[in-house]
Amino acid sequence: MAPLKKTAKTPAASPAGQPTPVPQPPRGKGPTMTPPKSGVKVRMYRQGLGDCFLLAYPTNHPDKAFYMLIDCGVILGTPTPADKMAKVASDIEEATGGDIHLLVATHEHWDHLSGFIQAGDIFGRLRVHKLWFAWTEDPTDALANKLRKDFGDDREALRAAVGRAFSQGSVEHLRSLVEFFGEVPAPAGGPGQTALAAAAAGDGKSSNTEAALTALRTFAKAQGSDPEYRHPGEPPLSLPSVAGLSVPGVRLYVLGPPHDEKSLRSINPTAKGQEVYADSSALTARTAFRMAAVPADQEDSTQEKDLRERSFPFDQRLRIPLEEAASIPFFAEHYGFEHHQSATAPGTPGPVKPPFHPPTWRRIDDDWLGAAGGLALQLDSFTNNTSLAMAIELIDSGKVLLFAADAQVGNWLSWGDLHWSVDNGKAGKKDVRIEDLLARTVLYKVGHHASHNATMRAKGLELMTSPDLVALVPVDENIAHNVKHWNQMPFKPLLTRLSEKARGRVLRVDTYLPDAPPANADAKAWAAFKKTTRAETGFFEHEVSG
Repeated sequence: MAPLKKTAKTPAASPAGQPTPVPQPPRGKGPTMTPPKSGVKVRMYRQGLGDCFLLAYPTNHPDKAFYMLIDCGVILGTPTPADKMAKVASDIEEATGGDIHLLVATHEHWDHLSGFIQAGDIFGRLRVHKLWFAWTEDPTDALANKLRKDFGDDREALRAAVGRAFSQGSVEHLRSLVEFFGEVPAPAGGPGQTALAAAAAGDGKSSNTEAALTALRTFAKAQGSDPEYRHPGEPPLSLPSVAGLSVPGVRLYVLGPPHDEKSLRSINPTAKGQEVYADSSALTARTAFRMAAVPADQEDSTQEKDLRERSFPFDQRLRIPLEEAASIPFFAEHYGFEHHQSATAPGTPGPVKPPFHPPTWRRIDDDWLGAAGGLALQLDSFTNNTSLAMAIELIDSGKVLLFAADAQVGNWLSWGDLHWSVDNGKAGKKDVRIEDLLARTVLYKVGHHASHNATMRAKGLELMTSPDLVALVPVDENIAHNVKHWNQMPFKPLLTRLSEKARGRVLRVDTYLPDAPPANADAKAWAAFKKTTRAETGFFEHEVSG
């Protein structure tokens, strides 16, 4: 779906090329985001490539709303990220009157969590009453602890790879993936932090996803609340009763992440036969890479020393230490020690002075990075697959809102094993399965910025058969293509099918809302959609009646 063109009725554009916002009420006059009398209002912020959704529900108090925030971040590499996230956080504060009754953090990626660092002073003022994580963050869960240990080891190895690589060009493909976790190391010998990493916090301070999760716990702790860890298939949940508020007529189904390592590592529909690298005692591409990336003085055990020794391409007797090779003229001249003073360039008399760069093609220093690309992609996709995915049901109407975060194949497929027994009034109990929830889905938060492997086809989008389906896509194509060089985000065939299934009712953060219905839209349905949808510079807002 190409960015939509403005029509004659579209508000005049600001210098940034976005519609002029409607003036907001001054602060101090109470919440400015009011829910419908029944149902829910959903606000998708337009900060760029990243997720931030604010939901407002009616409560047992007619003049008070229940506010639920799902994630709040933007991808590293976004221009002026701290300014953007401060505007988002300020709007959240104004919209809610300072109360976040439930905050849901779906998974540990920077584009979902960065705002809690970049706008930490504003979020620190808000009252976060309840905090939900997936079970993968539970410190009492044995599998969660194992996965976090493996995840941490891989992430540190990738950071070390970026920092220690002889040629930074050889790790450019890794850098953008490591940036999903915030802080990225500078090249070896450089400052402790890159400009991008400094810009992540907006103030030059170190920041990463771990710091964001800690900040969230701190915000909730200030209200006397500890995180709650959600599990797939647990009994349907009500929104928590807090501050004297309760929300009738809403049920939440936790879909994922699956409590199964094999499913979590199923990340791509074309990945059959791909090795998992789960055996720490075997010399695999994954373990060899980690041994090469992590400095020798950080080895913990005899086993690790053995793995490191076996990971080298040559026996010890055939190796020349790097420091020794740098002092030998032949190696200095032909193998790329660019600051060596005694090397002699071919055809030139006297010692070579920097910035002469001798040939580097002969060196194998960075050859071990060939395994790093696959490991980085696995780590990125594995983290996506740990997404806390939820279906929110409006009981009276049966309408469902699907928030799948960045769930990938294994997460989606695991939903087929779940079922719930719920009250069905005079009919007694009824069995609820994912096929039923998808058939009643009227709002789909499109997974992972509309990438190719985060929306299932036959067992996902094709089962969303409601004529009222609306899709929300938190994607910025310019950032994805021109900054991150992810040319398949958004995935065009997926966007085409989304538009067909939703009859044109697809909201992207980087596009306008047209006045005239798209070619594949029903005119009457489009008119109804426009009445329940609001477009501003900073957000789209859509109302789902109960």
